[in-house]
Amino acid sequence: MRYKALKSAGGMSTLGLDIVLSMVFGFFGGRWLDGRFDTAPWLSMVGLAFGLVAAGRFLYRATQKMKRETEHDEYGRRRGRDRKEKT
Repeated sequence: MRYKALKSAGGMSTLGLDIVLSMVFGFFGGRWLDGRFDTAPWLSMVGLAFGLVAAGRFLYRATQKMKRETEHDEYGRRRGRDRKEKT
């Protein structure tokens, strides 16, 4: 049980880094393209928007994973409680 909690916390601890890095890479990738194609500041904004979308995707996936784990734990607890009541 404790191992599951540590594993889940480890997976969620990288969420902040994932969000920040996706926005930074998106912005600086767009900035690099701006310098290459002389389109400043448009591609920087597009890159940042893609970074924000990627960050939202990371958040969505993390919440779905957390929801599945919580439902799985609740199912296990209910099932264990039902077994104790029957005996």
